[in-house]
Amino acid sequence: MGLEHEEEKLEIKRQVSELTLSLQERESQISSLQAARLALESQLQQAKTELEETTAEAEEEITALRVRNACMHILCAIRVTH
Repeated sequence: MGLEHEEEKLEIKRQVSELTLSLQERESQISSLQAARLALESQLQQAKTELEETTAEAEEEITALRVRNACMHILCAIRVTH
């Protein structure tokens, strides 16, 4: 009876060790995934900022081209009338 009990205790300890190791591996995976998520969120924020800046620059250029185009039309109209 004592030997069986000791074997059962050893088996339980082995199972607990395996489960502990498995849990530690999962925690490590979760930590890695969280770090990757934070890195991706940072990259996404940087990409959004760059897109906003590029959009603003493009809008400024479009406005400048429209003004230039309007000025060219005015100059052409002045030349035609003179």
